[in-house]
Amino acid sequence: MFLMRESPAELRLLVGALAHDLNNVLAGILGHAATLAAESGDPAPGAAAIQQAVERASSLTAQLLDLAGPEQRRSIPVDLDSIAREVAALVRDTTPASIRIELQLETGRGRVLGDPDQLHRMILNLALNARQAMPEGGALTLATRLGEGPRGPFVELAVCDTGHGIPESIRDRIFEPFFTTRGEENGSGLGLAIVHGIVRNHDGLIQVKSDPASGTTFLVRLPAAAGALTASAT
Repeated sequence: MFLMRESPAELRLLVGALAHDLNNVLAGILGHAATLAAESGDPAPGAAAIQQAVERASSLTAQLLDLAGPEQRRSIPVDLDSIAREVAALVRDTTPASIRIELQLETGRGRVLGDPDQLHRMILNLALNARQAMPEGGALTLATRLGEGPRGPFVELAVCDTGHGIPESIRDRIFEPFFTTRGEENGSGLGLAIVHGIVRNHDGLIQVKSDPASGTTFLVRLPAAAGALTASAT
């Protein structure tokens, strides 16, 4: 089943206000930590730990703003194949040799209307999530194709891994903010929630297929830009 949820404007305003207030508090904490380090005269492990915690919290507030979705987004023709190649190159540099990265890009010149920065973040989050699902190695595949559905032409992105799969008992919760089974040290639990928000923000649909024997596939369908099917066939 493909999922799409509505995002009330009130949620965006609330999260934005909370993130702004939290950043003000964090700035104060960071200032006191800097004063503590200066007064100690020596490297202060406690102050350094406070600074690291504040920086992590600040990163989380930025992710919360991503989760709520921006008030506006750019809407220009975007080639998902190009972004997939960029993400593959980026992830490959920090991925162990036990995981091979494959590209199966078939859209030709198919385009979607959207924000390239958000779409890059969406694909990167899905790729990193897939990589984390394969601690023992495997294959990470990014694939695209053009299709026609009840809502019109679409560009489909598939991000596949050959990990242990997602248990059915938690599959309905994976897009919830802060939900994670990997421990705090391995992430904030916001990656897939942000992906869901970006897909929703682009009027798209997302589907998850997972099996313990064959891994997990995330399928994202985004409305194709006008003429995408015709252009890709020429």
